[in-house]
Amino acid sequence: MATYENHTAQDALRYVEGFKEQAHLRSTLMPGWYGPVAAATVTAPAAGQAWASGRGGLWLLASLLLPFAGLAAILILVRTARRRTGVVVSQPLAARLRRRWLALASVLVADLVVLALCLQFDIGRNGTLLLTSVTSGIGAWIVVAVRNASIRQRLQDLA
Repeated sequence: MATYENHTAQDALRYVEGFKEQAHLRSTLMPGWYGPVAAATVTAPAAGQAWASGRGGLWLLASLLLPFAGLAAILILVRTARRRTGVVVSQPLAARLRRRWLALASVLVADLVVLALCLQFDIGRNGTLLLTSVTSGIGAWIVVAVRNASIRQRLQDLA
């Protein structure tokens, strides 16, 4: 009788652990709107700087503030996406970077390739800034899409 009870308790514990892992995976899914908005948020400051570069005066000051506004918008988007799941688990920055090093490295390599091409074809400073920002934005969108696809696959495997 004790063996049967132990076996049932182990099954129940595995069942609970499976639900716990599924809840954790669902909490890490990013909403579908996050990728395009992140791409636009990364690109908008560079577009604003390129537009304001020849204008001078107040526009120049505004263009210097745009990257900080873009960074603040990205941080707000990340926090909003996390809070929408109902589960907010903070991890140290080092742990998050360790988990995402491949994605960050691939976006950085894409940016470096675009930078090299811009230098090769003598595209101006504003064009180079805009193209590398667009590359970063598209890279961020792709990273979100790939991450969500991986999480959905793991959820299907658990179901």
